[in-house]
Amino acid sequence: AEQRAAVLHDLGKSLAPLGPLRRVWATLGLPCTREMRLYREHEALGAAMLAEISAQRTLEVLRMLAGDPAGEALRTADDL
Repeated sequence: AEQRAAVLHDLGKSLAPLGPLRRVWATLGLPCTREMRLYREHEALGAAMLAEISAQRTLEVLRMLAGDPAGEALRTADDL
């Protein structure tokens, strides 16, 4: 489940097709378009996309909640 979460954690980005410059713009939190807002919410969107087909543990890790070692490790790795 943890490995699946690591592979799938950016799935929501597919709903916001942005080039490199617009991804940086969205990440910095600057004024944005609808696609940039979707990009900022990609983690929640990806979890929603997987809600019906993924194991509960995979979804828990994808939420990256504090106190879940696998979720915390995924967030740390994602921030590198």
